[in-house]
Amino acid sequence: MFLTEANVLYYLADKKFASLEDAVSGQFTVRSLGRRNRDFWIHAGDRHYFIKQVRKWDAINRSALDAEASLYHHSQSDPRFRFLQPILPACHAYDPEASALILEFLLNYASAFDSLKRFSPELARHIGGILGEFHSRTASSELRQSYPDDVPWFFSLHKIEEEDLIEGSPGRRELLHTIRRYPKFAPALDDLRNRWRHECLIHADSKLENWLVAPDGESTRLIDWECLSWGDPRWDVATLLQSYWNFFVRYPQRYSADQIQPALHAALAAYSERRALGSQDLVSAIIPFAAVRMLQSAFESLEKAPELTPSVVRLLQASLNILTRPVWAADTLLGAAWHTFASN
Repeated sequence: MFLTEANVLYYLADKKFASLEDAVSGQFTVRSLGRRNRDFWIHAGDRHYFIKQVRKWDAINRSALDAEASLYHHSQSDPRFRFLQPILPACHAYDPEASALILEFLLNYASAFDSLKRFSPELARHIGGILGEFHSRTASSELRQSYPDDVPWFFSLHKIEEEDLIEGSPGRRELLHTIRRYPKFAPALDDLRNRWRHECLIHADSKLENWLVAPDGESTRLIDWECLSWGDPRWDVATLLQSYWNFFVRYPQRYSADQIQPALHAALAAYSERRALGSQDLVSAIIPFAAVRMLQSAFESLEKAPELTPSVVRLLQASLNILTRPVWAADTLLGAAWHTFASN
């Protein structure tokens, strides 16, 4: 069944997570969060739930939710995954027949994107360390068979024709046309796709919006694991960095690179320390991946757009600059201090 604000109470009552009396007594409220899935915030008595159900009833979306549910299950039952429990919301149930996941709603948590501490080096260091821990502890080849291992299709944007987008907006079609119109995109994207490495489990959408910060600012949770796959850990780090860069790439009148660079350095330092990686190699590899992530952000933001927006044009230009002038891009995005960081 498809869940709606009208029927979700009956669904939860059937699953013993709420009762009809909650509604009668005024102790039940539901709010649709309107994201890419059917997402609901439920208040039932003294309990708060977050329900996620796939919006498109197809194999791809249902298998993605299966993968997310399996991670929650493994965090509770598999010793290899128990280290994740402090950074995951509690999972109450998974209903594979309805493709619905019932999670703890993290009341009063804010996304790192919206948090007043979003540019805090301490928060960035914390997040970078968690990513490093996750990648280090899931680099076991036996896990590969249980998760998808496809390279993100955004590395092939230059090969997609406008007519191939069945539900594509005019803005997305214009984006694809623009990428093909600039010939330097194609070889750079092909080269990066060939450099993709399958090494460990990756979140694959580790942007700031998916990191939730507790009211005290001392703890975080990482949500939206439906893109979980076996892949290249550099993609997760590049996604994180690009979500920081989005502030001044898309809104240069409001944010400067100087505001954000201390957080970038802190995240990279914590990640490279946790994984015992050379900082120079890490930065050099991540910068181009972040350019691809910029293309992904541009594409996603144009879901209903009639044409390219000014912020998307800036993302396109920044992506091309990174791909064709990586050293200049590193100096611009990370600042002159990145040379000192990378030499450590």
